[in-house]
Amino acid sequence: MDATVVVANEHRIVSDALRALLETRKGVSVLGQACDGHEAVELAARLRPDIVLMDSWLPRLSALDATRRIARNGCGSRILILAIHGSGGAIEEVLRAGASGCLVKTSEPAEIFTAIDALQRGQVYLSPSIAQQMMEGFLGRVPDDGPPRSRLTAREREVLELVADGLSSKEIAVKLGRSTKTVESHRSALMRKLGIHKVSGLVHFAIRKGWVAPALVLGALYGLP
Repeated sequence: MDATVVVANEHRIVSDALRALLETRKGVSVLGQACDGHEAVELAARLRPDIVLMDSWLPRLSALDATRRIARNGCGSRILILAIHGSGGAIEEVLRAGASGCLVKTSEPAEIFTAIDALQRGQVYLSPSIAQQMMEGFLGRVPDDGPPRSRLTAREREVLELVADGLSSKEIAVKLGRSTKTVESHRSALMRKLGIHKVSGLVHFAIRKGWVAPALVLGALYGLP
C-alpha cells in the first residue's frame, strides 16, 4: 500500500538510515526529515504525509506535545512512535495524545512495514512486546469481580465484542441491523450489570474475564470515550 512518510529523529544518521530502509519498499516515499518536535509539527502541517515516524524523544518540543499538535492540526497524518522497550507508561500517554502505533527500537526492520500497512488500513499497531506489557498493566488495574457472562443476554455479549473491537454505536447498529438507540440501550445495560461507567472500563473488564480476545482490543482502547 502506497504511503508518504515524514521521519522525525534527533540524530541525522538514524534519520537517514530510516529513510533508506523505508525507500526500499516500492510505493513508500519519504517527504521530509525533522530533527526536533517543532520541525516535525511544521513538516506534518506543510507536507501532510500519511504517516509521521517519530522517535519517542525529541528536542525543543517533546514527542508527546508534537503528537498532540499534529493530531489537532487536521493534516490527517497518523503517528508511529519508535519507543524504548519498558516505557509502558510513556507509550500509553502518547497513544492517548493521538499516536496510532508504537514500535520498539529493537524490532526487526521488516516490522516497520507491518506497522505502516496497519496504519494505512486505519488500524492501530503495537509491537508484540509493547502489547504484552500494556496488557499486563491493564489487567493489574481492573478489579476481578462482577457478574458472570451468563447474566448477559446473547445480544449484550455481541454488542460487548463489537464495542471491544472499537466500533461506535452507529457502526454496531449498521452491523447488527438495529437502530443506534437500541445499541446504546444494550451498551447501557452492559455497563449497569457490570457496575462500570466508561466504555474503556467495560473493555478492560471484558479482557480481564477473557470474554474478548486482547489482540482485537488493545488499539481500540485509545479511541474510546
